[in-house]
Amino acid sequence: GDLTNPEVIKAIKEFQDKLKAEGISSVSIVDGLISSPFRKLLQTREGIKFILNKLNDDEKFFISEDYSKTLVLFYVSPTLSMKERESIVDKVDWIAATTPIPGGSISMATGTEAINVAINNMLFDQQTRSMILAIALVAIVVIIIFRSPFYGMVSLIPVIFVLMWEPGLLISLDISLSVVTISIASIMIGTSVDYGIHITQRIREGLEDGLSKKEAMVNAVEKTGLSLAEAAFTTVAGLLAVYVVNVPGTQEFCTMIMFMILLSWFAATMILPAFYLFFKRG
Repeated sequence: GDLTNPEVIKAIKEFQDKLKAEGISSVSIVDGLISSPFRKLLQTREGIKFILNKLNDDEKFFISEDYSKTLVLFYVSPTLSMKERESIVDKVDWIAATTPIPGGSISMATGTEAINVAINNMLFDQQTRSMILAIALVAIVVIIIFRSPFYGMVSLIPVIFVLMWEPGLLISLDISLSVVTISIASIMIGTSVDYGIHITQRIREGLEDGLSKKEAMVNAVEKTGLSLAEAAFTTVAGLLAVYVVNVPGTQEFCTMIMFMILLSWFAATMILPAFYLFFKRG
């Protein structure tokens, strides 16, 4: 649009008023024009041109040299969750699309927040697809190894348990999805299924040796469970070294890995044997 057109100035002001009504703070060149001591000149093109020519260099940053484009900056608090940020960006886009500008239009939201929202949505979609594929491939391999759909699928219980807890951990620890944390689910699928395979194999061996379901479960937890505990806690201990390095992204990644390793161990040694006890016929 033409910024020297009084109707365009009014439309931009209307756009900002709509943002304000939604609780979104914004700033534009119109704010400077309205607060200018020459604001009475805003009724004519010549008056607007006169005011625009009086702008300092910082204020001219908001407009193009030919007065055909301008920026409207909106503020998003860094303390908001990604979901709340996405809601704000969506509101800005909706208001922009429904606010007419004489001889022009308002573009969709751009900048850091809009990009972050787009990346987050892309990462979520990618994680979902990769996680489903990883579970499917692991299930096929485990079924082939055990030559039993039952043992193969039950061995995935620690995997399912850990993946169910991942969103809760991310929220509880205030960690957002990123190019670093998106790989956590796939990594933990591989780790968790290892724990499940060890317990399952030990229980199978106990049953083949003539032990009852309860005896086979106790034997598996006492022998293999202890080894898994040692493996889990030594891994966690090693990862603690990351807190010496002041790299927040890496620290968040390792924090999630540590919690999920412990959950994998818990699921494999507590939940998985109990499942065999109640559902597997001896």
